[in-house]
Amino acid sequence: MSSDQPELRRDSLSGRWVLIAPDRAKRPSDYRSARAAVSGRSRESCPFCPGRERETPPEIAAVRDIASAPDSTGWRIRVVPNKFPALIRPAEPSFSSPDEADGRARPGFGIHEVVIDGPDHDRDWDELPEGHLRDVLGVFRDRLRAIEREPSVRYIQVFKNKGGKAGASLRHPHTQILAMPVVPGQVRDEVEAQVRYGHSSGSCPGCRLIDEEETGPRLVCAGREFVALAPFASRFPYEIHVRPRRHAALFSALSDDDLAPLAATMKDVLRRLRAVAGDPAYHLVLRQAPVSSVSSEAGRSVSDFVHWRFELLPVLGVIAGFEWGTGCFINPVIPEKAAAALRLI
Repeated sequence: MSSDQPELRRDSLSGRWVLIAPDRAKRPSDYRSARAAVSGRSRESCPFCPGRERETPPEIAAVRDIASAPDSTGWRIRVVPNKFPALIRPAEPSFSSPDEADGRARPGFGIHEVVIDGPDHDRDWDELPEGHLRDVLGVFRDRLRAIEREPSVRYIQVFKNKGGKAGASLRHPHTQILAMPVVPGQVRDEVEAQVRYGHSSGSCPGCRLIDEEETGPRLVCAGREFVALAPFASRFPYEIHVRPRRHAALFSALSDDDLAPLAATMKDVLRRLRAVAGDPAYHLVLRQAPVSSVSSEAGRSVSDFVHWRFELLPVLGVIAGFEWGTGCFINPVIPEKAAAALRLI
């Protein structure tokens, strides 16, 4: 496309339209943010800081010194139930969620956990040692493996909101895990589209996307195990997707050997984002298959065609009435230019 010509782009799997509308008065580097401010408690009163472990619900899991006791100091990563959960655990462990066709309402059963990424109140992922970030990702994997065994769970969403503009209520770096008793419509539609594509082509669309994109203009960085790309139909300036080369539908399939290269890739893309766009607020979300993948009519599992990914979604603008009214996002930075700027770092 011309550098000054708007273009509508359609995401081939979700069917979502994006309007790429470059602003001729701005360069990609002009979409920068000051350090992401967060409302909420300071270090002196932060419930996630060491020494205030009793201000959170009792921990579910932790990476801590061998000699330290649960809910005490000496930890590097903690997992606790969300104090104000969006969904609550069922009273009966044997509860199984009814099929979505059974009605328009059902109990709000599920699991809502918080992973406190580290003891430092101000140290974000790109500032953590790779070994520490590797352990954070390992905690995610292990928690998802445990939650997948819960009978009420149909879909698990891992997400991080960094900065007040992204909805974070606490500055202290943390990530949330929300396990739902239903598969959200957007996820269901994309999974169905990937299965249709897979049956028609005989291959996973995520694997094919990597093959097609890693030598093209939207590549951000690539290693032996993971690839980072600016999506063709990017919704936001400097949107980046990180995908594993090895096919897997669920994040829980990560091996121990996968964790270190994934940590290195995530640090790299966040470092590049900070260098190009300042220190923007962002959402980091895990997109993956539903927990209970069913067999398709061709005898192959849904997991054969769904490829998990991390989506890094910077908050460098405002989602306004047009987006809410149409579901079509307006992105002022051409994805190819965003990728080029990120590659230069």
